[in-house]
Amino acid sequence: MLLKGVSKTVVVIIVVVLIVVAGASIYYLFVAGSKKEAITLVVLTRHPQDLLNLARDAFLKSDIAKKYNIVDVQFLSLDSGQWRDYLKSHGADVGWGGGPSLFDSLYREGWLAPLTSNEVREALSKIPDTILGAPMKRYGSDGNVYWVAQAISSFGIITNNKLLKDYGIPKPIDWSNLTSPEYGRVINVYGSPAIVIANPLKSTSHLRIYEIILEAYGWDNGWKYLTLLAANSKIIDSASDARDYVIRGEFAATIAVDYYGYIAMVQNPNCSFVIPLKTIVNGDPIALFNTSKHREAAQAFIAWALTEGQRILLDKKVNRLPVNPDVWNTPEGQQRADLKEIYYKTLSLTPMPFNDSDVMKYEYAVARYFKAVLIDAHDQLVEVWKKLVDLYTRGLITQQQFDYYVTQLSKPLTFTDPITGSEVTFTKDYAKGIASKMAGDKTLEQQLMTIWTQKAVEKFNSILNELQKIG
Repeated sequence: MLLKGVSKTVVVIIVVVLIVVAGASIYYLFVAGSKKEAITLVVLTRHPQDLLNLARDAFLKSDIAKKYNIVDVQFLSLDSGQWRDYLKSHGADVGWGGGPSLFDSLYREGWLAPLTSNEVREALSKIPDTILGAPMKRYGSDGNVYWVAQAISSFGIITNNKLLKDYGIPKPIDWSNLTSPEYGRVINVYGSPAIVIANPLKSTSHLRIYEIILEAYGWDNGWKYLTLLAANSKIIDSASDARDYVIRGEFAATIAVDYYGYIAMVQNPNCSFVIPLKTIVNGDPIALFNTSKHREAAQAFIAWALTEGQRILLDKKVNRLPVNPDVWNTPEGQQRADLKEIYYKTLSLTPMPFNDSDVMKYEYAVARYFKAVLIDAHDQLVEVWKKLVDLYTRGLITQQQFDYYVTQLSKPLTFTDPITGSEVTFTKDYAKGIASKMAGDKTLEQQLMTIWTQKAVEKFNSILNELQKIG
């Protein structure tokens, strides 16, 4: 019954308004109120832009990105040395690419979070724990995985064969070939080196190769070859720039991760990629940062990278070797018979013994010793090497004398330890013992590096003075 004095029209209007208001409330509670936050993931990476562009486009179209309402992925291509500062000041969701050395150090320092979501666990089940003895997953003491390989890599030497021929130097087939006086002669004759390499504090792939050389030849011989490699080289910050220099014919050789070699061969038919017998296979990691504000969404990206995202590795702009063999059954995989052949050849390699856990113990110290002795004292090193090669080439010193001076030039330094005040030598055991102390004390790190550089300059100048007396 209508209220007295109120018309039917007014009542209808009131009812309609109530229905509209109720409907709007229901919509807000059950639709608008439940709408997921639009997420942008932040990914720190060492990968090239071609791969990142392909990854962003493919991932944002995927069902899993839509499920988590991920609307964008912001890739930040920072030097590995800048990652920690960025994480401290801004935070990020995912780290992707840069090699196990970088990710193991991030794991040790507590920057990585365990991979625990259902989707990422399912993806992890498709990835082997090891390939040719190399870890594809880093397990923590809690049994969780803290990083997983998203691609696999081997290591070798890129050469520009035309430039090798112009210089009249042989094509290297082993790391030690790059340390020969034949390559040193190029500096004396042409005024610039034949080789270009990268600073281990800037390039994780070149750092891994330096570690391979130390493990392949033993500590003292390893430092001999690293010293002569540095003497024969221009040293820059970027491994990709080193690759491009060789592609363009500005240098005859560089050391490199395998896919840089494949890119070089595609871009310049004069380039070759040689995998020495003394090499290893690595996993190239992806991981969740403990600074992530979107952990489920970030793990969804990681799960995608291990499954559907394997396809982008096969693009001819990328040429990476996948870690998940299921990708060869996809249309993209069936179109890359050439890369599939390289993949299975890589899996048939007989890798050299390489104790990754042992290398992790000395890595921090070795990278900084290399920087202090072979880069910060590089000018003095090159001068004494040029003189030694000149005397040897002109027959003014014997092979025995040459070998003696090479040993003096390259043997690990003896110096006063700033902690104990005792005379010590940079042995493998010393490097293992001091590495964690340096990592936790920047003042000690800088103090040691200064001592090492000063000692190296003194030694190189002293040897140069001796050689100048010969002729």
